[in-house]
Amino acid sequence: MWNIRLLDKPFNAKVAYDGHPTLFTIKLYHGGEFTKFPDVQYIDGSVNYVDMVDIDTFSVHELDAMMKGFRYGVPPVIYYHFLVPGGDFHFGLKPLGNDDDLRTFAQYVCDHKIMRVYTEHAIAQLFPVAEHGFCLRHIYENMRKRWRTTKYKEKLWNCAKATTVQEFNRLMKAFSEYDIEAYEWLKKIPPQHWARSHFTGRPITDMLLNNLCEVFNSKLIEGRDKPIITCLEYIREYMMKRICNVIKVQQKCASPLTPTATKIMESNTTNASNYIARWNSSDKYEVQGPWQDQHVVDMGQRVCSCRKWELTGIPCRHVIAVLFDKADNGEDVGELYTYVHKVHWLETWKEAYSYKVEPIKGRIMWPVSDCPIKISPPPHRNQPGRPKKKRQRSMDEKSQS
Repeated sequence: MWNIRLLDKPFNAKVAYDGHPTLFTIKLYHGGEFTKFPDVQYIDGSVNYVDMVDIDTFSVHELDAMMKGFRYGVPPVIYYHFLVPGGDFHFGLKPLGNDDDLRTFAQYVCDHKIMRVYTEHAIAQLFPVAEHGFCLRHIYENMRKRWRTTKYKEKLWNCAKATTVQEFNRLMKAFSEYDIEAYEWLKKIPPQHWARSHFTGRPITDMLLNNLCEVFNSKLIEGRDKPIITCLEYIREYMMKRICNVIKVQQKCASPLTPTATKIMESNTTNASNYIARWNSSDKYEVQGPWQDQHVVDMGQRVCSCRKWELTGIPCRHVIAVLFDKADNGEDVGELYTYVHKVHWLETWKEAYSYKVEPIKGRIMWPVSDCPIKISPPPHRNQPGRPKKKRQRSMDEKSQS
Protein backbone atom coordinates (compact mmCIF):
# COMPACT_ATOMS: atom_id res chain seq x y z
CA MET A 1 0.00 0.00 0.00
CA TRP A 2 1.33 3.41 -0.89
CA ASN A 3 2.22 5.96 1.77
CA ILE A 4 1.95 9.73 1.77
CA ARG A 5 5.36 11.14 2.62
CA LEU A 6 5.45 13.28 5.72
CA LEU A 7 7.51 16.41 5.21
CA ASP A 8 9.05 16.20 8.70
CA LYS A 9 10.33 12.65 8.12
CA PRO A 10 13.13 11.99 5.62
CA PHE A 11 12.68 9.23 3.06
CA ASN A 12 15.61 7.31 1.57
CA ALA A 13 14.37 5.80 -1.70
CA LYS A 14 17.53 3.78 -2.32
CA VAL A 15 17.18 2.00 1.01
CA ALA A 16 13.39 1.60 0.91
CA TYR A 17 13.30 0.30 -2.66
CA ASP A 18 16.36 -1.97 -2.41
CA GLY A 19 15.26 -5.43 -3.54
CA HIS A 20 11.81 -4.15 -4.57
CA PRO A 21 12.06 -3.26 -8.30
CA THR A 22 8.30 -2.76 -8.68
CA LEU A 23 8.07 0.11 -6.18
CA PHE A 24 8.25 3.75 -7.19
CA THR A 25 7.33 7.27 -6.07
CA ILE A 26 4.81 9.69 -7.54
CA LYS A 27 5.64 13.38 -7.30
CA LEU A 28 2.55 15.62 -7.35
CA TYR A 29 2.43 19.34 -8.17
CA HIS A 30 -0.73 21.16 -7.13
CA GLY A 31 -2.16 24.65 -7.01
CA GLY A 32 0.45 26.37 -9.16
CA GLU A 33 1.76 26.38 -12.70
CA PHE A 34 4.90 25.73 -14.70
CA THR A 35 6.80 28.59 -16.30
CA LYS A 36 7.42 28.46 -20.02
CA PHE A 37 10.23 26.55 -21.67
CA PRO A 38 13.23 26.62 -21.38
CA ASP A 39 13.18 28.13 -17.85
CA VAL A 40 10.78 25.49 -16.57
CA GLN A 41 9.96 26.05 -12.89
CA TYR A 42 6.92 25.29 -10.75
CA ILE A 43 5.65 28.41 -8.99
CA ASP A 44 2.81 29.39 -6.64
CA GLY A 45 1.99 25.79 -5.72
CA SER A 46 2.83 22.86 -3.47
CA VAL A 47 4.77 19.66 -4.12
CA ASN A 48 4.00 16.35 -2.41
CA TYR A 49 5.27 12.79 -2.66
CA VAL A 50 3.53 9.42 -2.52
CA ASP A 51 5.99 6.60 -1.76
CA MET A 52 5.93 2.80 -1.88
CA VAL A 53 3.56 2.65 -4.91
CA ASP A 54 3.55 -0.86 -6.41
CA ILE A 55 3.58 -0.89 -10.20
CA ASP A 56 1.83 -4.27 -10.32
CA THR A 57 -1.24 -3.06 -8.43
CA PHE A 58 -1.29 0.67 -9.22
CA SER A 59 -4.26 2.11 -11.07
CA VAL A 60 -4.89 5.73 -11.96
CA HIS A 61 -8.09 5.46 -9.92
CA GLU A 62 -5.84 5.63 -6.88
CA LEU A 63 -4.91 9.20 -7.76
CA ASP A 64 -8.32 10.24 -6.42
CA ALA A 65 -7.52 8.68 -3.07
CA MET A 66 -4.07 10.26 -3.08
CA MET A 67 -5.48 13.72 -3.68
CA LYS A 68 -8.04 13.23 -0.91
CA GLY A 69 -5.17 12.20 1.35
CA PHE A 70 -3.58 15.57 0.67
CA ARG A 71 -6.99 17.22 1.25
CA TYR A 72 -6.91 18.80 -2.16
CA GLY A 73 -10.67 18.52 -2.59
CA VAL A 74 -11.73 19.07 -6.19
CA PRO A 75 -8.41 19.73 -7.94
CA PRO A 76 -7.88 22.48 -10.50
CA VAL A 77 -4.82 21.14 -12.34
CA ILE A 78 -2.53 18.36 -11.09
CA TYR A 79 0.88 17.74 -12.66
CA TYR A 80 2.74 14.58 -11.77
CA HIS A 81 5.60 12.37 -12.82
CA PHE A 82 7.15 9.14 -11.58
CA LEU A 83 10.41 8.68 -9.71
CA VAL A 84 12.49 5.62 -8.89
CA PRO A 85 15.96 5.40 -7.29
CA GLY A 86 18.79 6.84 -9.37
CA GLY A 87 16.53 9.15 -11.39
CA ASP A 88 15.19 6.31 -13.57
CA PHE A 89 11.82 7.45 -14.95
CA HIS A 90 10.87 4.46 -17.10
CA PHE A 91 8.32 3.05 -14.65
CA GLY A 92 6.20 6.09 -15.37
CA LEU A 93 4.89 4.63 -18.62
CA LYS A 94 4.17 1.09 -17.46
CA PRO A 95 1.13 1.68 -15.24
CA LEU A 96 -0.71 2.98 -18.32
CA GLY A 97 0.35 0.06 -20.49
CA ASN A 98 -2.89 -1.96 -20.52
CA ASP A 99 -6.22 -1.08 -22.09
CA ASP A 100 -8.12 -0.65 -18.83
CA ASP A 101 -5.64 1.83 -17.43
CA LEU A 102 -5.46 3.71 -20.73
CA ARG A 103 -9.24 4.12 -20.82
CA THR A 104 -9.26 5.13 -17.16
CA PHE A 105 -6.47 7.62 -17.75
CA ALA A 106 -8.24 9.11 -20.78
CA GLN A 107 -11.41 9.59 -18.73
CA TYR A 108 -9.38 11.05 -15.89
CA VAL A 109 -7.84 13.59 -18.24
CA CYS A 110 -11.32 14.69 -19.31
CA ASP A 111 -12.65 14.94 -15.74
CA HIS A 112 -9.70 16.40 -13.85
CA LYS A 113 -7.37 17.90 -16.49
CA ILE A 114 -4.47 15.68 -15.42
CA MET A 115 -1.20 16.23 -17.30
CA ARG A 116 2.03 14.25 -17.21
CA VAL A 117 5.26 16.16 -17.49
CA TYR A 118 8.92 15.30 -17.96
CA THR A 119 8.13 12.40 -20.31
CA GLU A 120 11.36 13.04 -22.20
CA HIS A 121 13.24 11.24 -19.42
CA ALA A 122 10.92 8.25 -19.72
CA ILE A 123 11.31 8.08 -23.50
CA ALA A 124 15.09 8.20 -23.12
CA GLN A 125 14.92 5.16 -20.86
CA LEU A 126 12.51 3.12 -22.97
CA PHE A 127 13.94 4.11 -26.37
CA PRO A 128 17.62 4.97 -25.81
CA VAL A 129 18.39 5.41 -29.53
CA ALA A 130 15.44 7.72 -30.23
CA GLU A 131 16.34 11.34 -30.95
CA HIS A 132 14.18 14.23 -29.83
CA GLY A 133 14.08 17.33 -32.00
CA PHE A 134 12.40 20.64 -31.27
CA CYS A 135 10.51 22.61 -33.91
CA LEU A 136 12.57 25.72 -34.66
CA ARG A 137 9.48 27.74 -35.54
CA HIS A 138 8.10 27.16 -32.04
CA ILE A 139 11.42 28.16 -30.48
CA TYR A 140 11.33 31.37 -32.51
CA GLU A 141 7.73 32.06 -31.46
CA ASN A 142 8.68 31.68 -27.79
CA MET A 143 11.58 34.05 -28.36
CA ARG A 144 9.33 36.54 -30.11
CA LYS A 145 6.79 36.49 -27.27
CA ARG A 146 9.53 37.41 -24.85
CA TRP A 147 11.28 40.12 -26.85
CA ARG A 148 8.41 41.28 -29.08
CA THR A 149 10.56 41.65 -32.17
CA THR A 150 11.34 39.82 -35.40
CA LYS A 151 15.00 40.85 -35.54
CA TYR A 152 16.23 37.53 -34.14
CA LYS A 153 14.63 35.31 -36.78
CA GLU A 154 17.46 35.43 -39.32
CA LYS A 155 20.16 34.97 -36.68
CA LEU A 156 18.33 32.04 -35.09
CA TRP A 157 17.89 30.29 -38.43
CA ASN A 158 21.53 30.88 -39.38
CA CYS A 159 22.65 29.18 -36.17
CA ALA A 160 20.27 26.27 -36.69
CA LYS A 161 21.18 25.71 -40.36
CA ALA A 162 24.93 25.52 -39.72
CA THR A 163 26.09 21.96 -40.34
CA THR A 164 29.45 22.10 -38.53
CA VAL A 165 30.17 22.85 -34.88
CA GLN A 166 32.78 25.45 -35.83
CA GLU A 167 30.30 27.42 -37.93
CA PHE A 168 27.64 27.06 -35.23
CA ASN A 169 29.96 28.45 -32.55
CA ARG A 170 30.94 31.37 -34.77
CA LEU A 171 27.31 32.29 -35.45
CA MET A 172 26.33 31.88 -31.80
CA LYS A 173 29.17 34.21 -30.83
CA ALA A 174 27.86 36.78 -33.30
CA PHE A 175 24.41 36.31 -31.77
CA SER A 176 25.81 36.96 -28.27
CA GLU A 177 27.44 40.18 -29.48
CA TYR A 178 24.11 41.29 -30.95
CA ASP A 179 22.02 40.55 -27.82
CA ILE A 180 23.56 38.77 -24.85
CA GLU A 181 20.23 38.26 -23.05
CA ALA A 182 18.62 36.48 -26.02
CA TYR A 183 21.81 34.45 -26.48
CA GLU A 184 21.75 33.26 -22.84
CA TRP A 185 18.08 32.27 -23.26
CA LEU A 186 18.82 30.30 -26.42
CA LYS A 187 21.93 28.67 -24.96
CA LYS A 188 19.81 26.93 -22.33
CA ILE A 189 18.18 24.82 -25.06
CA PRO A 190 20.48 21.86 -25.83
CA PRO A 191 21.69 22.33 -29.45
CA GLN A 192 21.34 18.61 -30.24
CA HIS A 193 17.58 19.23 -30.27
CA TRP A 194 17.46 22.13 -32.74
CA ALA A 195 20.84 22.74 -34.51
CA ARG A 196 21.97 20.70 -37.51
CA SER A 197 25.59 20.94 -36.41
CA HIS A 198 24.80 18.75 -33.40
CA PHE A 199 22.53 16.22 -35.13
CA THR A 200 23.98 12.70 -35.20
CA GLY A 201 22.93 11.87 -38.75
CA ARG A 202 21.30 8.62 -37.65
CA PRO A 203 17.75 9.72 -38.67
CA ILE A 204 19.05 10.66 -42.19
CA THR A 205 17.34 14.05 -42.08
CA ASP A 206 18.22 17.66 -41.32
CA MET A 207 14.64 18.82 -40.74
CA LEU A 208 14.27 21.73 -38.32
CA LEU A 209 10.46 21.90 -38.31
CA ASN A 210 7.59 19.55 -37.49
CA ASN A 211 5.95 20.06 -40.88
CA LEU A 212 5.33 16.31 -41.23
CA CYS A 213 2.85 16.45 -38.33
CA GLU A 214 1.40 19.79 -39.39
CA VAL A 215 0.64 18.60 -42.93
CA PHE A 216 -1.08 15.46 -41.69
CA ASN A 217 -3.11 17.42 -39.14
CA SER A 218 -4.20 19.92 -41.78
CA LYS A 219 -5.72 17.09 -43.82
CA LEU A 220 -7.86 15.92 -40.89
CA ILE A 221 -9.65 19.21 -40.21
CA GLU A 222 -12.92 18.00 -41.73
CA GLY A 223 -12.98 14.94 -39.49
CA ARG A 224 -11.85 16.38 -36.19
CA ASP A 225 -15.28 17.51 -34.98
CA LYS A 226 -17.06 14.29 -35.99
CA PRO A 227 -18.05 11.38 -33.69
CA ILE A 228 -15.27 8.85 -33.17
CA ILE A 229 -16.51 6.27 -35.73
CA THR A 230 -17.11 8.94 -38.37
CA CYS A 231 -13.71 10.50 -37.63
CA LEU A 232 -11.94 7.14 -38.00
CA GLU A 233 -13.80 6.50 -41.26
CA TYR A 234 -12.69 9.89 -42.55
CA ILE A 235 -9.06 9.08 -41.73
CA ARG A 236 -9.34 5.64 -43.34
CA GLU A 237 -10.77 7.04 -46.57
CA TYR A 238 -8.15 9.80 -46.64
CA MET A 239 -5.31 7.30 -46.20
CA MET A 240 -6.71 5.11 -48.96
CA LYS A 241 -6.82 8.09 -51.36
CA ARG A 242 -3.40 9.28 -50.20
CA ILE A 243 -1.75 5.96 -51.01
CA CYS A 244 -3.34 5.92 -54.47
CA ASN A 245 -2.19 9.48 -55.22
CA VAL A 246 1.39 8.69 -54.16
CA ILE A 247 1.45 5.54 -56.31
CA LYS A 248 0.39 7.62 -59.34
CA VAL A 249 3.32 9.98 -58.70
CA GLN A 250 5.71 7.05 -58.30
CA GLN A 251 4.62 5.60 -61.66
CA LYS A 252 5.67 8.84 -63.39
CA CYS A 253 9.16 8.87 -61.83
CA ALA A 254 11.96 8.15 -64.29
CA SER A 255 14.81 8.53 -61.79
CA PRO A 256 15.89 5.77 -59.38
CA LEU A 257 15.56 8.38 -56.60
CA THR A 258 12.55 10.14 -55.11
CA PRO A 259 11.61 13.46 -56.79
CA THR A 260 13.02 15.54 -53.92
CA ALA A 261 16.30 13.61 -53.80
CA THR A 262 16.56 13.89 -57.58
CA LYS A 263 16.31 17.70 -57.46
CA ILE A 264 18.95 17.90 -54.72
CA MET A 265 21.31 15.62 -56.61
CA GLU A 266 20.90 17.63 -59.80
CA SER A 267 21.68 20.87 -57.95
CA ASN A 268 24.73 19.35 -56.21
CA THR A 269 25.99 17.88 -59.50
CA THR A 270 25.78 21.28 -61.20
CA ASN A 271 27.64 23.02 -58.36
CA ALA A 272 30.30 20.29 -58.17
CA SER A 273 31.80 21.51 -61.45
CA ASN A 274 33.19 24.52 -59.56
CA TYR A 275 35.24 22.36 -57.18
CA ILE A 276 38.66 20.73 -57.46
CA ALA A 277 39.43 17.45 -55.67
CA ARG A 278 43.01 16.51 -54.62
CA TRP A 279 43.77 12.92 -53.68
CA ASN A 280 46.07 12.07 -50.74
CA SER A 281 46.85 8.50 -52.00
CA SER A 282 44.37 6.88 -49.58
CA ASP A 283 40.58 7.16 -49.30
CA LYS A 284 40.69 10.88 -48.45
CA TYR A 285 40.40 13.91 -50.71
CA GLU A 286 40.83 17.63 -50.20
CA VAL A 287 38.08 19.46 -52.08
CA GLN A 288 38.41 23.19 -52.70
CA GLY A 289 35.85 25.53 -54.22
CA PRO A 290 34.81 29.20 -54.37
CA TRP A 291 34.42 31.44 -51.32
CA GLN A 292 37.09 29.54 -49.36
CA ASP A 293 34.86 26.47 -49.28
CA GLN A 294 37.35 23.68 -48.53
CA HIS A 295 36.49 20.32 -46.97
CA VAL A 296 37.84 16.79 -46.57
CA VAL A 297 35.97 13.82 -48.05
CA ASP A 298 36.63 10.31 -46.74
CA MET A 299 35.27 7.86 -49.30
CA GLY A 300 36.11 4.90 -47.08
CA GLN A 301 33.93 6.18 -44.24
CA ARG A 302 31.52 7.89 -46.64
CA VAL A 303 31.64 11.19 -44.81
CA CYS A 304 32.44 14.80 -45.68
CA SER A 305 33.64 17.39 -43.18
CA CYS A 306 30.72 19.64 -44.18
CA ARG A 307 28.50 16.86 -42.71
CA LYS A 308 25.73 17.25 -45.31
CA TRP A 309 26.30 13.74 -46.69
CA GLU A 310 26.16 12.38 -43.16
CA LEU A 311 23.04 14.33 -42.17
CA THR A 312 20.87 13.83 -45.25
CA GLY A 313 22.30 10.70 -46.85
CA ILE A 314 22.64 12.60 -50.15
CA PRO A 315 26.18 13.26 -51.53
CA CYS A 316 27.10 16.93 -51.27
CA ARG A 317 28.92 18.91 -53.98
CA HIS A 318 32.28 18.01 -52.44
CA VAL A 319 31.58 14.27 -52.70
CA ILE A 320 30.35 14.55 -56.28
CA ALA A 321 33.51 16.50 -57.18
CA VAL A 322 35.53 13.58 -55.79
CA LEU A 323 33.50 11.11 -57.87
CA PHE A 324 34.13 13.21 -60.98
CA ASP A 325 37.87 13.19 -60.21
CA LYS A 326 37.89 9.42 -59.71
CA ALA A 327 36.04 8.90 -62.99
CA ASP A 328 38.48 11.20 -64.83
CA ASN A 329 41.32 9.03 -63.57
CA GLY A 330 39.78 5.87 -64.99
CA GLU A 331 38.17 4.48 -61.85
CA ASP A 332 34.80 2.79 -62.06
CA VAL A 333 32.58 4.80 -59.69
CA GLY A 334 29.26 3.44 -60.93
CA GLU A 335 26.00 5.35 -60.91
CA LEU A 336 25.76 8.47 -58.72
CA TYR A 337 22.50 7.36 -57.12
CA THR A 338 24.25 4.36 -55.52
CA TYR A 339 26.02 6.81 -53.18
CA VAL A 340 22.66 8.07 -51.91
CA HIS A 341 21.24 6.43 -48.78
CA LYS A 342 18.56 3.88 -49.60
CA VAL A 343 15.96 5.86 -47.68
CA HIS A 344 15.88 8.22 -50.72
CA TRP A 345 15.61 5.47 -53.33
CA LEU A 346 12.41 5.19 -55.35
CA GLU A 347 12.41 1.48 -54.55
CA THR A 348 12.27 2.24 -50.81
CA TRP A 349 9.52 4.80 -51.31
CA LYS A 350 7.43 2.25 -53.22
CA GLU A 351 7.96 -0.31 -50.48
CA ALA A 352 6.74 2.18 -47.86
CA TYR A 353 3.48 2.59 -49.81
CA SER A 354 3.10 -1.08 -50.71
CA TYR A 355 0.62 -1.62 -47.87
CA LYS A 356 -2.97 -0.96 -48.86
CA VAL A 357 -6.01 0.21 -46.92
CA GLU A 358 -8.77 -2.28 -47.65
CA PRO A 359 -12.21 -0.95 -48.68
CA ILE A 360 -15.07 -1.90 -46.37
CA LYS A 361 -18.83 -2.35 -46.70
CA GLY A 362 -21.37 0.25 -45.70
CA ARG A 363 -22.49 0.67 -42.09
CA ILE A 364 -25.81 -1.12 -42.66
CA MET A 365 -23.85 -4.29 -43.49
CA TRP A 366 -21.66 -4.23 -40.38
CA PRO A 367 -22.20 -7.20 -38.04
CA VAL A 368 -24.09 -6.48 -34.83
CA SER A 369 -21.97 -7.06 -31.74
CA ASP A 370 -23.26 -9.57 -29.20
CA CYS A 371 -21.09 -8.12 -26.43
CA PRO A 372 -23.29 -7.60 -23.34
CA ILE A 373 -21.25 -4.58 -22.21
CA LYS A 374 -22.33 -1.24 -23.63
CA ILE A 375 -19.72 1.52 -23.65
CA SER A 376 -21.36 4.88 -23.02
CA PRO A 377 -19.80 8.10 -24.30
CA PRO A 378 -18.16 10.38 -21.75
CA PRO A 379 -20.26 13.20 -20.29
CA HIS A 380 -20.39 16.16 -22.65
CA ARG A 381 -20.62 19.78 -21.65
CA ASN A 382 -21.58 22.32 -24.31
CA GLN A 383 -19.10 25.18 -24.33
CA PRO A 384 -20.25 28.75 -25.02
CA GLY A 385 -19.87 30.00 -28.57
CA ARG A 386 -19.38 28.16 -31.83
CA PRO A 387 -17.04 25.14 -31.58
CA LYS A 388 -13.57 25.75 -33.00
CA LYS A 389 -12.70 23.55 -35.94
CA LYS A 390 -9.18 24.67 -36.78
CA ARG A 391 -6.24 24.59 -34.44
CA GLN A 392 -5.20 27.78 -32.67
CA ARG A 393 -2.84 29.75 -34.86
CA SER A 394 0.36 31.19 -33.51
CA MET A 395 1.27 34.86 -33.44
CA ASP A 396 3.74 34.38 -36.28
CA GLU A 397 1.19 32.67 -38.51
CA LYS A 398 -1.37 35.42 -37.91
CA SER A 399 1.09 38.09 -38.96
CA GLN A 400 1.82 36.27 -42.23
CA SER A 401 -1.82 35.87 -43.24
